[in-house]
Amino acid sequence: MLWVVIIVMCLAALAAVTLPLIRVRQPVASRGAFNRQVYRDQLRELETDLAGGVVTSDEAAGARLEIERRLLATAEEGMPARCAAAGRHHRGMAASLAILIPAAGLGLYLWHGSPHQPGTTIANRPHPPVGSDSAATPGDLGQRVTHLAARLEDEPNDTQGWLLLGRSYSVLARHAEAAKAFRRATVLAPRDANVHTALGEALVRAANGAVEGPAVKVFRAALALKPSHPSARYYLALGRAQAGAVREAFDMWQALYRDTPTAAPWRPALEARLKEVAAGLGIEVASVIREPSPDMAQPPPNRQQGARAPRGPSREEMAAAAQMTAGERATMIRGMVDGLAARLKEDPDDADGWLRLARAYRTLDEKDKARDAMAAAARLRSGDVAVLLDYVGTIMGAAGDDGRVPPAALPVLHQILALDADNPGALYYMGLVAAAAGRTAEAEATWRRLLDRLDPGSPSYATVQRQLNSLSETR
Repeated sequence: MLWVVIIVMCLAALAAVTLPLIRVRQPVASRGAFNRQVYRDQLRELETDLAGGVVTSDEAAGARLEIERRLLATAEEGMPARCAAAGRHHRGMAASLAILIPAAGLGLYLWHGSPHQPGTTIANRPHPPVGSDSAATPGDLGQRVTHLAARLEDEPNDTQGWLLLGRSYSVLARHAEAAKAFRRATVLAPRDANVHTALGEALVRAANGAVEGPAVKVFRAALALKPSHPSARYYLALGRAQAGAVREAFDMWQALYRDTPTAAPWRPALEARLKEVAAGLGIEVASVIREPSPDMAQPPPNRQQGARAPRGPSREEMAAAAQMTAGERATMIRGMVDGLAARLKEDPDDADGWLRLARAYRTLDEKDKARDAMAAAARLRSGDVAVLLDYVGTIMGAAGDDGRVPPAALPVLHQILALDADNPGALYYMGLVAAAAGRTAEAEATWRRLLDRLDPGSPSYATVQRQLNSLSETR
């Protein structure tokens, strides 16, 4: 039976090799070009489904990642396929191959094969770890990015290709090159707010986290196209905070929070940011973080009322778009965070990386690790008041939610006051420290000094006034 199978396989191999030599075949289209067109169509369908509410932002992000990975892999398939023309002079070559191939195959099998060794079932064969064959190493990714960049030189009008190149450069932390790729994409898609936002984020990363003039201009362009765009609104608020207008940034983030649906994937991170800034400004957190109104959870205004909601994606569509389970996605996120932490051990002077790592740990509710990451960022940005206030909030979060200022935060607060003697957040915290130590007069003087800087009608003013009233009651 074994030799029958070998003979059949040999005949099939001979047919595959010799038939193209003895018949004329028409040229076929490039496989890489066909695959790229299919993946581009899938990306456009995914964006349509996301805009129509068929899939959530989280599901769309996972699906986009998988489709783009496959699209990136087609960069190496860019060479067009070639078909050999047959003629009379090829028949001799076909006859020679018909003799040489079976002889060579039989000789190799008798030399290296083991025809008498029993087979092994598939169930008993070793399998590689899940995802091991799909995860590209940095070197592999770098080579694919190089191929993609070379292909885009020949196809400069491929918008999806430039977006993919920009995201790939971002993964490799080559942010300046990512910004160039995204800028090319904005030229090809000037009316797409998401493309402008991608460019703005790349500019921020290239500037080590600073939201400066070029990035501000790009984010404002995105808001002009889509006034509700969450990423553009967030980064513009961050720019105001970095410029010292913390209260203005807080108001902008609070407005974004109120407009954010409960199921939005970025809502927890935004909520954590609001809590930290509110604590720094002396604003009662309960007045900031609250459940959204019932109409916030309703479909967007552009969806017709009473219209039947589009069906969700079928099992086959989801399997084709993204092949990761929730557990695998969680493992991927954990791997990204651990990878960033490992990279920062080798490059400990990346302040922007430490800030990203701290935010990631806060999202994962790993408060001690978030505190340690913020300590590294604060050490590198010792003159940035916003970063130092963020560090104080992280120290308090790691110590517990009892509202007390831990001793570890005191040196940081003194550092803030040395930079900005009237900083509202630092003054509020120093008042808490004095009150907890029983230094009532010092606490009262500190908070009255803070009241002089606050708007009497603001929630911050009311919070500080309540603290003063509680001091009077304890006397």
